[in-house]
Amino acid sequence: MNKRWLCLLVALFLFLFPSQGCGQKDPVERYENQTFGVQMELPAAWKGHYDIQEDDTPQFQRLMIGFLYPPSWWGILGWIEKRPVQQWEAEGRGELIPTEYKMLGETDGYVYVLVFPGDVYYDPENAEQTRLYEEMRNDLLNTVRWKFS
Repeated sequence: MNKRWLCLLVALFLFLFPSQGCGQKDPVERYENQTFGVQMELPAAWKGHYDIQEDDTPQFQRLMIGFLYPPSWWGILGWIEKRPVQQWEAEGRGELIPTEYKMLGETDGYVYVLVFPGDVYYDPENAEQTRLYEEMRNDLLNTVRWKFS
């Protein structure tokens, strides 16, 4: 078999059976908010440990991502801000955000920004709770798949 056919077969195989990638967690939780224009694919470990709530401010739309730890703990994991591009530009492209943030994407005249709280929203004396919170926070930065419309 010549090299051209072999390359074609390999490309076809990769197209038909795409890999999830090395080290990625399989997303099983899906969240979609059509009004906000966001879709998220979350790791399986998040099941039962998060909630998402809309929270409009006068300046921009916001989705709060809550951290749940049974039986009764709730804290802020982070939030997604949907800002008009003009506002984002006028405010220095995030220079006024006082905590850690990551620009996730831009579409249809809006910028989507992931913002983390400046305080701790877990019990630092509870090792399991701390581990889970920090893992989920890291997932927001590195594992969660985002789509905007």
